[in-house]
Amino acid sequence: MVVVLVPFTVFFGTSGNPVLVAITLNLIAVSLAISVILQSYYRDFIALNKSRSELQRLHDEVVHLADSDSLTQLANRRRFFSELNRRLTQTVPTSQRVTIGVLDLDGFKGVNDAYGHRAGDQVLIEVGRRLRALAKDFGCIARLGGDEFGVIISGERSDAELRVIGLTMCMALREPYNIIETQVQLGASVGFASAPDAADTSEKLYECADYALYYAKNHARGTATLFTADHEGEIRELSLVDQTLRHINPRDELSLAFQPIVDVETGRIAACEALARWQNPQLGCVEPTRFIRAAERSGLIGPLTDLLLEKALVSTIDWPSDMRLSFNLSTYDVTSADSAERIVNIIHASRVDPARIDFEVTETALMQDFDRARASLEYFKNFGVQISLDDFGSGYSSLSYIHKLPIDKIKIDRSFVIDIERGGNGSEIITTIIALCRSLELECVVEGIETSAQVEILRRLGCRFMQGYHFARPMTAEKLRHHITDNNRVKRIAA
Repeated sequence: MVVVLVPFTVFFGTSGNPVLVAITLNLIAVSLAISVILQSYYRDFIALNKSRSELQRLHDEVVHLADSDSLTQLANRRRFFSELNRRLTQTVPTSQRVTIGVLDLDGFKGVNDAYGHRAGDQVLIEVGRRLRALAKDFGCIARLGGDEFGVIISGERSDAELRVIGLTMCMALREPYNIIETQVQLGASVGFASAPDAADTSEKLYECADYALYYAKNHARGTATLFTADHEGEIRELSLVDQTLRHINPRDELSLAFQPIVDVETGRIAACEALARWQNPQLGCVEPTRFIRAAERSGLIGPLTDLLLEKALVSTIDWPSDMRLSFNLSTYDVTSADSAERIVNIIHASRVDPARIDFEVTETALMQDFDRARASLEYFKNFGVQISLDDFGSGYSSLSYIHKLPIDKIKIDRSFVIDIERGGNGSEIITTIIALCRSLELECVVEGIETSAQVEILRRLGCRFMQGYHFARPMTAEKLRHHITDNNRVKRIAA
């Protein structure tokens, strides 16, 4: 505009012709107007670009927030499944293997309970940092919620390689954590599942990995477990049992069998253990381990425990006043404050003396949340109930924890009795446990007695209370009443 307008204005403006001068002035005015308009549009254009850049920044920030866990800065559950779906879609045509792992911290709830949520957050942040440091070796890591984390494994990996990856993660998370001027130590377990072997959708693949994690926590805590065909069969079985359990009337189908615990010095029945039984029209007689495990996973175990305890307490009405009831508690029963209070209320309403009741708990149940379990057991103990540690010796940490628990008696696992007649090392182990019970002033019950020879050997070792098929198989409440009558008659004749 300047290059054209300046010489044009000078030439025509000095021509002396009024018309040309007027045209020159008009051209100058129009040019200035156009210049102002162009400047205005340019400023609007710059502002628009800045606005678009800000919108893009805000969009990127929103996407980041939507896909990230705000505490650990790892990917969140949404991003995890989005990435898993993308990889599954890409690998379907080639049938390449895609593996996911689901990892859970062992003992994290105890940190929250003991030190507060701030300390728990610090632990989770450190877990995220440690897992992020390992991410270059296997791919995407996400926090799925609470103390559960997920990982998507990159590339083809053999089962052996997956176990090494799982062990590496578990060992990294086993190192101590420095929180609020103290130090805590946790464990971790992980379950792996691979597509297309285990499943072909993200939801099913996650379920398989979650079951492998569940299996690891119950059978190989602190290690990695790979989902197998055996696990697939167990999932179908558990699912069938779970669905059936949800639609039955438990009061009609669930019952109890009772197995005596005998005092071999006097021959009397010292106690009876209540054992859950389920007879279903479609499934037939369902093994207790099957439906109790399904009830635990589905959250139905609480109401079932309440019902069975009520039935067991009613059965004690016809028992001799010195005969005790032994009742098994699940993991949920000893790690839930609400459940513990409900159980105490049931006993109180039954008017059965709490001093006649033994609650049996397993080491596996206690290790799910040791601090909460100990608090529940102390609550039961203060109410007057006695506590029995079941299957003692079958776990790996009983000796290290037994002195921390309000235990009254120990039940020695049947595995130590099997080879006792053949001179196996079971007798030495039982002798050691009996000595431990004496030093701690605990009663000792030996399970799985099947022969008179085992009885004699165990009596020589100092065992007084025994339980097993040699004395009686589990029986209904009605048969138990006759068994008690017959047992008392035999004792009177012997006397």
